[in-house]
Amino acid sequence: RELFRIPFGSKKEALGTKLENDTLLIPRDFSIDQKGHYYINDANKHRIVRFSMRGDYELSLNYPPGADQVFAQPDGMGNLWLLISDSGRGFFYGVYDLKGKLVRNGIFAQYNRFRLHVDDARVLHVLLSDRKKPKEVHLYYLDQQSFLLKRENAGLPPAEHHQLNSLERSYFIDPVPGKGSKDEDQRMNITDDKKKSLGTMKGRVVYVTDPGEIYTRVGDCKLNIYNLRGSFLAEVQLEGLSAACLGVRFDEQGNIYMLDGDMNGMRMMLWERR
Repeated sequence: RELFRIPFGSKKEALGTKLENDTLLIPRDFSIDQKGHYYINDANKHRIVRFSMRGDYELSLNYPPGADQVFAQPDGMGNLWLLISDSGRGFFYGVYDLKGKLVRNGIFAQYNRFRLHVDDARVLHVLLSDRKKPKEVHLYYLDQQSFLLKRENAGLPPAEHHQLNSLERSYFIDPVPGKGSKDEDQRMNITDDKKKSLGTMKGRVVYVTDPGEIYTRVGDCKLNIYNLRGSFLAEVQLEGLSAACLGVRFDEQGNIYMLDGDMNGMRMMLWERR
């Protein structure tokens, strides 16, 4: 169902859009906090804009037009973490409270590129590097208590790796080597803490719920759901959209959110878990 609509335009409560090569470019990247706020990366206006659960405009945070990478994510306490890389200025992070006030920030001039890794304890790790030295990667994590980006001495996290704990047992999910790069061709293998193979899933893991249900992406608008033993539970078709399903997000209950748009504006769509 549709939650709300946001028009395109020049007013502060409207989103920006543009045409390039006869293609409509609209905001896709967004995140949701636990209080029901939606943070949308309005790249054409170079800002992160927040809307309420009813679609009411609340505030916006501007960032430099020359930013190469932009990432905005609320933490468990309602603060927003904003990460920006700029090829000329380096890497910036800032923490903003619910009123949009800057609580803490930092600049790392020696880095101008970042990658992200969210572990299964919901801790966000930031992998910083320089474009001229891409193999020299330094690992940090976002500490919600001190609002600091702290250096880690641990090894780099393996790509596409997930670890889950359920009923005092550990489960591990890793890509099956040699499979294709497309989501629908990827296979993921589940093993237990005794390295016993429990099953194989189709698609690339995009979300794991707290009870241990695993969502994989198997196409532009198709998801599969598996349990911890690799047993297929359900197929989800995100139908009725005007474009491919980019920027899909989930909440803790397994409900699915997505931004969809046309020439007039955008709408926030919800698929409820029943």
